[in-house]
Amino acid sequence: TESRISSKNPINIYPNPTTGRIIINGINNIKMARITDVFGRSQFIKLTNNEIELSNQISGFYFVEIQDGSNNKYFCKVMKL
Repeated sequence: TESRISSKNPINIYPNPTTGRIIINGINNIKMARITDVFGRSQFIKLTNNEIELSNQISGFYFVEIQDGSNNKYFCKVMKL
């Protein structure tokens, strides 16, 4: 299957900045979620009910990649306090 990067970003991630859990709104069928730090290292995450727990991550900026069931990819940035 082909992946497409969408120029329109329908997702909303909040709270941002966060001290722990972030909630992903705007996509109902999340196929994959990935978090990377500013050095490009993937971080272990658990996606549950459109929520990602970041409380175990150190403070800093993280990049969030979301792929939906239609293989569209969306990207955003989140700050962990």
